[in-house]
Amino acid sequence: MSKRREDTDIDHFLLPRLKEAGIDPTHLRRNETTRRTTPYRGDLWISLLPHSHEDYEDSIITLIECKDRKATPGDRDWKTAIADGRLKAKRQGLKAFFVTNTETHTRSYSAHDGLEISVDGEVLNTVPTIPILRAIQAQVSPARRNVLYRTFASRIPNANSFRSSLWSIRQIFRAKGISRGEEDKSLRVH
Repeated sequence: MSKRREDTDIDHFLLPRLKEAGIDPTHLRRNETTRRTTPYRGDLWISLLPHSHEDYEDSIITLIECKDRKATPGDRDWKTAIADGRLKAKRQGLKAFFVTNTETHTRSYSAHDGLEISVDGEVLNTVPTIPILRAIQAQVSPARRNVLYRTFASRIPNANSFRSSLWSIRQIFRAKGISRGEEDKSLRVH
């Protein structure tokens, strides 16, 4: 794929999805080497810091290798992207990286063995939010490719569980000799 076409595909298809995931465009660097990856250029680096920050490279959280829109997981171009991404990610000190055709297919792979990563048992088919990218970098290891990440929304209790929790809190207050209306008094600092 020509560099111009790749850039156009990134602009039209990938960047809007990254923006939807809450990834700030100023935290991206495109088609650049890092101190650790020279002479290999990463298609798209994502950092926790803006691209102009002096510690940008030390805060890189993932690499995205971009292929032609016709590329699909398992084809020759995709396998080449996995090998290239793995090399660059390892040199940068990342535990994982992404391969995408910028439009229809995106996958995450372990830099340790090049095998696919999942989050909470689900295959990643898009670049996720920064908190999930952090979890990936913290948890992926040679022995682990399933990242555990539960959002607060997925842990909201049902009504019975919530009532049970309130009942438990009430019993704790009772055990401390605090009755209704006195909860606030006991929490005040004298």
